[in-house]
Amino acid sequence: MEKILTVNHLTTQFSSKGISIKAVDDLSFHVAKGETLGIVGESGSGKSVTALSIMRLILQPPGKIAVGEIFYQQHDKNIDLLKLSKKEMRTYRGKEIAMIFQEPMTSLNPVLTCGFQVAEAIVLHKKVSNKEAKQQTLKLFEKVQLPNTDQIFDAYPHQLSGGQKQRVMIAMAISCDPKILIADEPTTALDVTIQQEILKLLKSLQQETGMSIIFITHDLGVIAEIADRVIVIYKGKKVEEAAVADIFKNPQHPYTKGLLACRPSFNTHLKQLPTVDDFMLTNADGSVQSKGETIEQVLQRFEKKNGSVKIFENKPLLKVENLSTHFSENKNLFSKHHETVKAVDDVSFEVYCGETLGLVGESGCGKTTIGRSMLRLIEPTSGSVQYEGRDILQLRGRELKDVRRHMQIIFQDPYASLDPRVPIGESVMEGLQIHGIGS
Repeated sequence: MEKILTVNHLTTQFSSKGISIKAVDDLSFHVAKGETLGIVGESGSGKSVTALSIMRLILQPPGKIAVGEIFYQQHDKNIDLLKLSKKEMRTYRGKEIAMIFQEPMTSLNPVLTCGFQVAEAIVLHKKVSNKEAKQQTLKLFEKVQLPNTDQIFDAYPHQLSGGQKQRVMIAMAISCDPKILIADEPTTALDVTIQQEILKLLKSLQQETGMSIIFITHDLGVIAEIADRVIVIYKGKKVEEAAVADIFKNPQHPYTKGLLACRPSFNTHLKQLPTVDDFMLTNADGSVQSKGETIEQVLQRFEKKNGSVKIFENKPLLKVENLSTHFSENKNLFSKHHETVKAVDDVSFEVYCGETLGLVGESGCGKTTIGRSMLRLIEPTSGSVQYEGRDILQLRGRELKDVRRHMQIIFQDPYASLDPRVPIGESVMEGLQIHGIGS
């Protein structure tokens, strides 16, 4: 198949305090016209940096594309994107090569409406009037199956659900009919039902326009659904490349075997979760070698024989009874009519010591609100939350603070949860200082 993008010996590095780290190390691959290339690897392996390098979005300093060639085929010409000026690159970025960024909430401008942000790209690249750009934006919103397109056009990002924001990002990315679409973890923050819709949408758009897709993810299940060919990246280096079926049926590199083995299985209950380190040894020079075990042998070694969870107490550690959290909102700014939204409605469950309880449901069903209500980060409307016999909803001041020390929450979006003005160490220490743990 004819190549539309060729990456040769790409090396991208970052420098800090005199130390230089190669995030992408001598990486070479190509993308064919109409093909979906999957790029997989664990967090920090260099997937996103590869995408940002192609888009010429590496900030310098601290980042730098040290070595390499990135050829984009336009008509009969091979254009090295790394040799273009910044002004020349802007004519390719968005129009010829577009990107869906990893986190739509942080990628969309919070002070601009969603419609304006999409229309802006159309005006810039297609040189049409604002009125025409709005009409094209509304058609794009219909294409990506957004409801109430006029309302979405005038809505701000925080007023949309995660799935809707992701669709706005896709509309923006395809607004100028790009030949290559880079999708960087576009379904990571979405539940499985919306994830399926997004994957189906991308496939449909590809069939309609013939564009090539570079799909970046750590989720091998998603790769199996959408990719034609896969490259596996480990510590910035390509360790394996094959057709998607061959990657799953006959993985060659121990790192790839480790990635496949780490996927949860409904058929096997494990007493210990395998990691990639169970499949390979890392040598002093950074090279890796296999430990010699197959995926099946490792899983058999870790398999849980008793198959049941050991409950250490007969009484529950946490007891939630008839928990309800309702929100009241005005239909519009001047209306006296209030509409009640039942985010959590009469939910009850128990958690025992040593047990893991899963809360499952699609976006907007109330999972996160339950967690926040239990800790009273959101005040519940009614019900009780008893921790070791004490009703959290009746506690105040120091008593509530003490219970929160023993019940912790990991928030959904780390980027939005961590204070960007405070170093990581201070953020971690703050909780210890508040609760008087350590000096």
